[in-house]
Amino acid sequence: MHNHMAMLIRSILFVKDVEVMSSFYQMALDLTVVSRDPGWIVLSDGDAEIALHGIPATIASTIIIENPPMPRTETPIKLVFATADLAYTSAAVSKAGGWIERSFEDRFDAKDPEGNIFHVALNTV
Repeated sequence: MHNHMAMLIRSILFVKDVEVMSSFYQMALDLTVVSRDPGWIVLSDGDAEIALHGIPATIASTIIIENPPMPRTETPIKLVFATADLAYTSAAVSKAGGWIERSFEDRFDAKDPEGNIFHVALNTV
């Protein structure tokens, strides 16, 4: 890698409820809070970060989250996580309030409490 190359260090996920979503990602994927401000929480796995950015209240009040939430499929981005144990992570996602959408031998797609689709793959490294 050259010194002038850019490196992805953080993804930002716009959410209606930062506290609910922070709890979900901590419980489901064992992420840790590394910083917190009103309407903004940064979670990390030690290498990469996800920042949860609260949607402004005037807009958030117009968003209805069903139970279970409708999948947010109108976005061109999907977060991808790796795990050494798919069964454990799948159970943790469900226990934390997420839903498994599609499951395969070495990966699954799930949705978080607000309907954001994410992917978990078996890490074989």
